[in-house]
Amino acid sequence: MTHDSSRCDQNAPTRARIETWGTAFTDDSGAIFSEMAAPDVALEGSIFPETINGRENVFRAMRLSASLYDRLNFVHQAVLPDRTYMEWAATAFGLAISGVTVLTIDSDGWLVRIALHHRPLGVVQRFSAEFSDRLPRA
Repeated sequence: MTHDSSRCDQNAPTRARIETWGTAFTDDSGAIFSEMAAPDVALEGSIFPETINGRENVFRAMRLSASLYDRLNFVHQAVLPDRTYMEWAATAFGLAISGVTVLTIDSDGWLVRIALHHRPLGVVQRFSAEFSDRLPRA
């Protein structure tokens, strides 16, 4: 998926911000996420073995990921016309973990790409293993 940020409408609505992002995965129906994410949204990150594609698949993966945290707090946000950057601090499995989520927004305001990056490496490996173990098999 390519995204030409030079074509981004400076007045396009940015639907994905901390205010809505934090509630998108507590909504069992997926309606909040569906209102912000394009049908072909893609998810990539340090805990995933490969890119996850499609609104339903991304929603399920993000819900599973969110369920692994003991605590998650967003600490900083930067909003640009075609990107939202959210820095966060969390605990998972009793271990400190932090990272950044980068949301890419198209010119119509739809979320088209999520980059979810965790640190430090040891916790990333543990988180990734837990995620894979709990991922429903097809």
